[in-house]
Amino acid sequence: MAQEAAMSPSSRQQPFRGLSNWKTATIALVMLILGILLLYVGDDETSFWEQHKGLQALCNNLGGLMIASLGLGVLWELMGKRSFAAEILEQARTSSDVHTAGLTQVGTNYLSDPDWEDLFSGTTKVDVFLACGTTWRNAHHQLLQRFAQKSGNRLRVFLPDPADTTSIKALAERFNKSVQELKDAIKEAEGAFKAIGKSGSANVTVYHCPGDRMFSFYRFDKRAVITLYSHSKMRGPVPTLVCRDPGSLYEFVRDEFRSIEESSKEA
Repeated sequence: MAQEAAMSPSSRQQPFRGLSNWKTATIALVMLILGILLLYVGDDETSFWEQHKGLQALCNNLGGLMIASLGLGVLWELMGKRSFAAEILEQARTSSDVHTAGLTQVGTNYLSDPDWEDLFSGTTKVDVFLACGTTWRNAHHQLLQRFAQKSGNRLRVFLPDPADTTSIKALAERFNKSVQELKDAIKEAEGAFKAIGKSGSANVTVYHCPGDRMFSFYRFDKRAVITLYSHSKMRGPVPTLVCRDPGSLYEFVRDEFRSIEESSKEA
């Protein structure tokens, strides 16, 4: 009981660290004693060393080397190795978090950072949830048309509901537009996506969804892109995340789309 009480809380919580400290200290003490003994014996003026000069030099050098390396060894054992291990553990934890989230790419330019051509390639089901997406739609018009040409493909586009006055006002304020300008942009987007659908044999449907938007989604079968919105009225870089299934980020996108579907109506 007395011995247990004498142990500090940190010693009880980190028994292997304490054991390592004792082992390091013991080995260091033994090496220090051996180094001093070798230096002492090597400096002894006896007739034996007169006939064995090479052995005497070896003894002196070995003793000095043991003492010199002792400091470096203890420094590495008690500080360097643990710092290195902590760095490796930190990297491992980060890697584990990224793997769990299913995160495959992070960028700040939603138009060019994700490989949109690769995302569209081989995909049969695309779901898009955005405010009006004029810039994105124009930048990837060819990819959208190519996707719409293939029979069996499905494209669903979820746009703001122009009849939801409260949300339209909030979005117009965020995008530094008037309410009418935003409604016109939504109407234009609706017409553009429907025209893309008519140009091919894919199933293209446009929906109106009430509620304010804080980000955009683009889902491609088992992959998805999340683009955040800026609260600043100035256009600039915005965080863009690419994720895959399985992963907690993709699950978030999937669950959000289910909720969006329930509250949406076909335009």
